Amino acid sequence: NIENHILFFLVLLRTFFDATFFAIILPYFQASNKFLTIAKINIGYSICISLIAVISYILKLSLIKFLILSISVGLINYLQCTYFSKINILFPLVNLKRFIYKIDRSILTYVASSLTSYIYAQISALYVAVFLPKEQAALFFAAFTIAMFPTLFTAAQVQKMLPELIKKPPVEHKRIINKNVLLITSIFIGIIIFFVFFGKQLLTLIYAKDYYMNAHIILILLMIANTFIGISTIYGAYITAVGKQKYKVKIKVEASVLTIICLILLCKFNIIGAVAAIIISGFYTALRYAAYSIKMQKNI
Repeated sequence: NIENHILFFLVLLRTFFDATFFAIILPYFQASNKFLTIAKINIGYSICISLIAVISYILKLSLIKFLILSISVGLINYLQCTYFSKINILFPLVNLKRFIYKIDRSILTYVASSLTSYIYAQISALYVAVFLPKEQAALFFAAFTIAMFPTLFTAAQVQKMLPELIKKPPVEHKRIINKNVLLITSIFIGIIIFFVFFGKQLLTLIYAKDYYMNAHIILILLMIANTFIGISTIYGAYITAVGKQKYKVKIKVEASVLTIICLILLCKFNIIGAVAAIIISGFYTALRYAAYSIKMQKNI
């Protein structure tokens, strides 16, 4: 039951400008090697959003006013991106029938892949938010937020790797994948070691309460899970590049079912059980993606 429909639609708009549109437009800048252009646009956007957050806090603006300001900046970002990518915004509206015929039906596979990936990623967090005591949920999300930052390395590396996979001949793919898997694994192991020694201090520094030091072991375990997820992302990028997106949908469905089963079996361990479910499903996904990628390379 949505109590405030205006707030809902404002969040929907902000989500489009802040995440969805960027995900749609980024491949153009990847394929045309215009990383610097999109980087400048999004750095400017990030700075503006940060300033709006600070100003809203100082002036004690309502959430609705904050969202309206954020959407305004997002609209400017949208117009910049469409200008540099030479997109005719009115084309789908003026030529609706022609536009529908231009849509590649294989897009449905990519939609299914994105949807299953999103559901898979949310299962454990949803379980923690709904079924665990709020004290444990606070620890989980405190660790989860910090553990998500290193995944930016994986996202950035995938953006760099995809054009290479598409442009290079198939005989080069194995070298590209192995290089990226080794890089991501090395970075994540280094971060895990850092968290082992300095994780408690980091949690205390960020959240300003000694209670959050209890999230230390959760932070380390989530980073181990993210290592497996990072490896699966690299292999997943290869599977996408060679047009085998349907396989990713299948594995994500399996991983989602596996996560639910693990949560049921490990529920008595509370927060540790939830984190263990993420590790197990992450390892399963990485293993299946790696095995399928190696099989495809041998066939090639």
